[in-house]
Amino acid sequence: MVGRAGGEPIPLRIGVAAGDLFPVLGVSPVVGRVLDAGDDRVGAAPVAVISEGLWRRRFGADPAVVGKVLPIWTTSHTIVGVIPGDFALPAGAEAWVTLAAIRPEAVTEAAYGTLDFVGRLRPGATPADAKAELDRLLLETSSDAWAADSRLVSVVQPLRDVLLGEVRPALLVLWAAAILVFLVVVLNLGGLLAVRSLERRQEFALRRALGATRTDLVRQLAVESGMFVALGALLGLGVAWAALRLVPAIAPGDLPRMGEIGLRPGVVVVGLGLGLIGTIIASGLPALATGESRPSSHRSSGVPRAGIAVIAQVSLAIVTVATALLLVRTLAQLQRLDPGFDAANLAIVQVATLSPSIETSEQVVTQTRSYLDRVLALPGVSNATAVLNPPFAGTGGFDMGFVAEGQTLSQAAGNPYLNYEPVTPGYFATFRTPIVRGRPLSDADRAGALPVVVLSRGLADRMWPGQDPIGKRIRWADSASAEAWRTVVGVAGDMRYRELREPRPSVYVPLDQQEYPPPFLIVRSGLRLETLLPTLRQVARAVDPDLAVVNASSMSALLARPLAQPRFNAGVLLGFAAVAVLLAAVGLYGLVSFLVTQRTREIGIRLAVGAEPRQILAFFLRRGLVPLAIGCLVGTAIVLAGAELLSSLLFGVTARDPVAIVGAVLGFTLVAIVAILVPARRAAASDPSAALRLE
Repeated sequence: MVGRAGGEPIPLRIGVAAGDLFPVLGVSPVVGRVLDAGDDRVGAAPVAVISEGLWRRRFGADPAVVGKVLPIWTTSHTIVGVIPGDFALPAGAEAWVTLAAIRPEAVTEAAYGTLDFVGRLRPGATPADAKAELDRLLLETSSDAWAADSRLVSVVQPLRDVLLGEVRPALLVLWAAAILVFLVVVLNLGGLLAVRSLERRQEFALRRALGATRTDLVRQLAVESGMFVALGALLGLGVAWAALRLVPAIAPGDLPRMGEIGLRPGVVVVGLGLGLIGTIIASGLPALATGESRPSSHRSSGVPRAGIAVIAQVSLAIVTVATALLLVRTLAQLQRLDPGFDAANLAIVQVATLSPSIETSEQVVTQTRSYLDRVLALPGVSNATAVLNPPFAGTGGFDMGFVAEGQTLSQAAGNPYLNYEPVTPGYFATFRTPIVRGRPLSDADRAGALPVVVLSRGLADRMWPGQDPIGKRIRWADSASAEAWRTVVGVAGDMRYRELREPRPSVYVPLDQQEYPPPFLIVRSGLRLETLLPTLRQVARAVDPDLAVVNASSMSALLARPLAQPRFNAGVLLGFAAVAVLLAAVGLYGLVSFLVTQRTREIGIRLAVGAEPRQILAFFLRRGLVPLAIGCLVGTAIVLAGAELLSSLLFGVTARDPVAIVGAVLGFTLVAIVAILVPARRAAASDPSAALRLE
């Protein structure tokens, strides 16, 4: 909605709430009071509470804000309180008003299709218990038409899941990736310390012979590595601080609670604690590898025990890289989608009136039409249309159940819910979406004329396969009167207007034949938005001084919004994958370097008796490729076993996508071979006499 603060119209995200919402959630005001049950009465004075952010931004944190008037749309609301900034229900809300002030009919009528309920479970009750009770109440209080629709059921979710929304699975994957990288770091450190301990095996054997316990060895290694780990932890905190500065630039704008992301004391303590745990584990690996072994045992082993850590690193790196590639391929698939319209040169403009003389929806529609006509007459504007729902509204759009002519209510229960779009006649021309059958909406489709609709192609094919849908009739599921039937006059191409991932079955109705006023204009113009916007504002003021353009954006920018979260997911996972690959490659390099160092005299003897350098090279390549191959197999098995955990984040690719898995294995293998070749080539290029003199 739109309000006025400081004399200027501004877009406001409004939360419509019952008076007991804040007491139920235990929210106390910063200033004034919260909404209460008395504010819920039909006829009560309109009041509002505002967010702390709006209070500081628009009212200068004035404690005397209580009692000031906040115009919202055409109604003046008295501010009665300020809500703490960390309250986010619904997400992004800047002001809250009562249901009685916005939709007084909903206070006494069943309006479950548009309302969400928040409550606390009584002790011992489960979400399933609450759902069963709500389903029963839903059927008891709904109209006959809605009650016959068996799909009308409640959805009970923890409030945390509602607030996190679709971001929750992504956050879990990112958390898991961070844990994988942490494990790779621990294994890498443990492997390097194990290699170092093998070089000191005679020292450890002597200490054990003199009475030192395995715990003593672990303690010694922990002390020796503690300084390096402390420096690493400080460096890690510095990198984390720098990385967090980038989060606002790369994160989606609707990332929940983004303002709370930071290096808080609790985060630092947990990070340092994990570093300490990792140090203890890493320091214990060398002792486990050497504590009970004889000095000669490791030289004869085909794969040193330190190689087990390398195998684990490789497998975890494969898992991380494969996950990142799956998300990258998902992003690529989304970017290649055809939205069903031409987004170039389209601008979406939010308009609103705060004129006290505009009181009804019909008056708003008339004013909007006047504004639309003037916009169409502007130089450089080729088409324009007024719409009710902004692009990519998702769950913020309208869903309508419907009945096709000839269907019983029980048969209609299988119909899909329709994306409901009230539009003006220029809608399809503005979007350049083809009419594949029949005609588009026209100026003749006004109030009082034959009620008509245009359907999306997928919906028409589903409802009347092999038939001509033109002339068929539908009605909304909650309307049973003869006047409620709407005649299909056209079929349009499928559009991904509401959600990018799927073209929802849609129904387009003439703006004049429904009750909701349109707050948005879609304008097609060859002019840049920055050039066009001042003219649009000037035209709005010419229509009515209280008509304002409160927001504007290019359609290309809006089209990028559904891609923001997948792009963020893929980018962060690629960063984790790069770190995991680097660490695992370092582990392989360290393993082969250790083998080369341990076999220096053997290399010299082989070269002295006629062995070819390529034979030495091949020998050490095999020693590095064995843990590489085992790690790749283990990592691939883990990916295949746990792939379904990623399914909710994927689009256009399967959870076991062979391209991503094979790409991860091949890509890492190339990096690993380079890491193995460096010490192996050094061994092959050894001078036999120098190698023999070294030991």
